[in-house]
Amino acid sequence: MSTKLIEKPKLNNKRSLISKISLIKTGLILCLTLLYLTPSPFFPGLPSFALPLEKQLSGETILQQVDANLTSDNKIVLATMIVHGRRTARTFRMKSWIKGTEKTFTEYLDPPRERGTKMLKIEDKLWLFSPDTDRIIMISGHMLRQSVMGSDLSY
Repeated sequence: MSTKLIEKPKLNNKRSLISKISLIKTGLILCLTLLYLTPSPFFPGLPSFALPLEKQLSGETILQQVDANLTSDNKIVLATMIVHGRRTARTFRMKSWIKGTEKTFTEYLDPPRERGTKMLKIEDKLWLFSPDTDRIIMISGHMLRQSVMGSDLSY
């Protein structure tokens, strides 16, 4: 049994190397052109990479689909908010029940001073319950632009 090694063909000069590279480029361009011009099985009569205008999505539609993927109809959120003051930092823990974008109920769990404070938001209306005063306050108008618990967030 004889073993024969296959050697790569030697290029005698630079000119033959350049002509081989040129031939490869030409073949690649030809293949890509044919692929582009091949009719699409999904849209007969159109190139495979082209979509008719009525099938193309607008930027606004794409953003709406992204928003729909990032939000859910109902969720429960357990959140921690740290408010950094000049001298100290305060940590708030809260639990929120959210339905869509219009209804939210939030209860503060910590610190002990704020525990039991509740907020109910339905559309543009907001009510705040404070256990210290045992009263429900409706927040409206310019008060909605005030800070929440001394943070940078507003109602």
